[in-house]
Amino acid sequence: LVLLGAVAFVLLIGCANAAILLIAQWTAREADTAVRSALGASRGRLVRALLTEAVCLSVTAGICGVIATFILRWFVMTRMGANLSMFDVSIPLRVFVQSAAIATGAGIVAGLAPALYETARLQLNPLRGLQSSDRLRQQWSHALVVAEISITVALLVITTSMVIGYQRLRDAQFVRREC
Repeated sequence: LVLLGAVAFVLLIGCANAAILLIAQWTAREADTAVRSALGASRGRLVRALLTEAVCLSVTAGICGVIATFILRWFVMTRMGANLSMFDVSIPLRVFVQSAAIATGAGIVAGLAPALYETARLQLNPLRGLQSSDRLRQQWSHALVVAEISITVALLVITTSMVIGYQRLRDAQFVRREC
């Protein structure tokens, strides 16, 4: 359970970083979204479009992760001097199904809140948001960078402490078995 929690925190770091980067990207394309809204696109349609972009990005990242898994597996099998015949290095199909589900879920989690945030501002007057100054946009950009770094550092500290705690627990159990 400790390792599952550590992996979940690492996934949360990735989702938080992706969400903040999506907000920054969508804020830069604010004019496009405002024009679509002014031309009659509903909030639901805009959210679906932004959410589709986030899910496509996360699925692409998941595919890159699977490709990296195959490359690392090949590297370990061909480059390692040890005899790997006693180890099962095959990758079961359920791992790929779980990877696809996690990538899709992470895309939805990382994209839903930014999509709702970006479209909420366009409810009353879509083109009014375009009149905001560059100074306000720059302040938001700096705030997003600070938030991203803060969230990442906090979650990395938590994940590191969980892994260290797991290692201590494992070492304590190993010592207990030897006694």
